Amino acid sequence: MNLEKFQQWKLVLKDDVKGKEDSYIYNSVRICDSHFEACYRSASRRLTRNAVPTLNLPVTPLAVSYPMETEMDVEMEVPCSQQAELNKVQIQSKVNLFSSESAKRRLRPKVNTQRQSKELRAFKAQILKLKIKCKSLTERVNQARKLSQSEAFQKTVEKLPEPAAIFVNMQLKKSCKKPRGRRFTMKEKILCLTIYKQSQKAYSFLQKTFGLPSKRTMQKVLSSISLTPGINDTMLKHLAKTVRKLPEEKKLCTLIFDEVALTPGLYFQNHLDEIGGFEDFGAHRTSKIADHALVFMLKSIKGKYKQPICFTFCQSATNSVDLKMLIKNIIEQVNSIGLKIIATVCDQSPTNMKVIKNLVTETKEKYLRNGTEYRSMAFEVNNSKIFPIFDPPHLLKGLRNNLMTKKLKFVQNGETKFAKWEHLQMLLDIDAGEHDIRLVNKLTESHVNKEKVPKMKVKHAAQVFSQRVSAALRFLAIGALMLTGC
Repeated sequence: MNLEKFQQWKLVLKDDVKGKEDSYIYNSVRICDSHFEACYRSASRRLTRNAVPTLNLPVTPLAVSYPMETEMDVEMEVPCSQQAELNKVQIQSKVNLFSSESAKRRLRPKVNTQRQSKELRAFKAQILKLKIKCKSLTERVNQARKLSQSEAFQKTVEKLPEPAAIFVNMQLKKSCKKPRGRRFTMKEKILCLTIYKQSQKAYSFLQKTFGLPSKRTMQKVLSSISLTPGINDTMLKHLAKTVRKLPEEKKLCTLIFDEVALTPGLYFQNHLDEIGGFEDFGAHRTSKIADHALVFMLKSIKGKYKQPICFTFCQSATNSVDLKMLIKNIIEQVNSIGLKIIATVCDQSPTNMKVIKNLVTETKEKYLRNGTEYRSMAFEVNNSKIFPIFDPPHLLKGLRNNLMTKKLKFVQNGETKFAKWEHLQMLLDIDAGEHDIRLVNKLTESHVNKEKVPKMKVKHAAQVFSQRVSAALRFLAIGALMLTGC
């Protein structure tokens, strides 16, 4: 204990308290916070080591020196002998002190009592509102808890669909807890993950209103799912359960596959304890660094479902042998769970064309060995016919690219005619846009000029073969506005 500081604090106490023992004062007596200035408080509102009470102290006249003006006249008669007694003392004094009111004003701290009273009333009103709000929320929570435990409510929840029942129970149990104190089951996380994957913005909005897991929790759930190259058996098992409830017409689907370019690189996979980034086809791996990914997806013809079921990593492009094996394995496994693949959809890359040609050739040879006639362009896998289809965007671009270098021969009303790329150039020259009026306002140099055509843009190819361009060409041909022989 600092004795010097203790004595300073002891001076401000009342006289009846000062007379008690120091041990009692030190352990039992407390000084109010209103007696300390703001400079004696730390950032955490605690008192500093050198804090001394200086505000709102009781007035002690003996401890205060007042400035005064004094006038004294003293007349004394004292005998020279030191044993003489004092006979006469006359003292006349005039003391002019400051008035007691001015002294009180000097001692009283300068405080705006009116402002303090207003702030105090405001704080009291705010505290009252918070108490009422807290009481109301407590009552609502208690009522909700009683409602959730009642038999009638439990029966009602049981009638709801499973996702709705999970969501209702989750809100009743988690909403009254702090965000960091909430614990979610795996079913609740999966339900929230479906909402999160539909729209991240919608999930952020719902998270402000309802008690939902954080986005970091969703990412942890996704990272806990192990996905390896090749056919995903887990997805096939889940599809097998879902397919049982579908009608036969919605079991018809197509197999779509395409490649996408990747940035090559190696990385360590903690959950698999292996290095990734090499060629991987599921059944086997190579030492080549992959820079492309091949993805297979199922798409319903009459239903709304679509589901990726396989992916592989390759360098440059998947070779025809591996691609052919993957297509056959996927068709066999998908047909075994109840779905029926009737077509494949892909682009016109050389590898895809070669694989489809080989599959069709194998089917023809099979028919020849059996002595039957092959009458379709489909290939067969386990006696199931699969029709190869090329995706329309690539067909549009392929048709446009061929028309730029070749003539298109067609027969109209028994007369053989030719369509040429020059017809589009003539249309653009005639439709120059005089008086701001054009027949085909979207046709530009980037659609017609061979050097300016972006060959990878599907939009430009689709606009060239649009209905408006066709109608404008027919109108100019009927009116003989185009050159003869075109």
